[in-house]
Amino acid sequence: MAEHFNYIMDAGRGAPSENMIIRAFFRLVTPILAPFFRRLFLSAFEGAADKPLWVVDIDNTIAQTWPSFIEKHKSEAERLLSLPPLEGMCARIRGSVPRTTEVIFLSVRPYWTYFLTRQWLLAQRLPFSVSNLVLVGTPEEKL
Repeated sequence: MAEHFNYIMDAGRGAPSENMIIRAFFRLVTPILAPFFRRLFLSAFEGAADKPLWVVDIDNTIAQTWPSFIEKHKSEAERLLSLPPLEGMCARIRGSVPRTTEVIFLSVRPYWTYFLTRQWLLAQRLPFSVSNLVLVGTPEEKL
C-alpha cells in the first residue's frame, strides 16, 4: 500500500525534492493530526444525538475514484479535484442533510489532502463543515 501511495505521489509531480519535503512535513505533523481527527469524529457523534447520523465514505461511495488510479494526471491534487461524483449518492445526501440527518464524511486519505477534499465536497454542493470531514491514515482507523 505504501509503495502504491508513493507511486501516486510521484506521478506527474514536480522535482523529487518537493515530494520529499511534502512527505517529510506530513510525517512530522501526522502524530498531531491523527488525534485531532479522532477527536473531531467523536465530537460529531456527541452533537448528533437528536438526528440520525450518516457516516459516509468518499472514495468509491460518493466519488468515482478507482478509474483515476489508471488515468494520467498532472498531480495528485489534480486527480483528487477531478474525481467525478456518484450523483445518486450525492443527491441523496443533499436531499436529507442538514434538515433531518447529520452527516460525517470519513475517508482514508493522507492528511495533506484535507483542503483538496473540502474543495471537492463544496464543488459537489455537499454539506461541508470543519467538524464533519474526518481523514484517517488506515482503513482500520475507520472502525
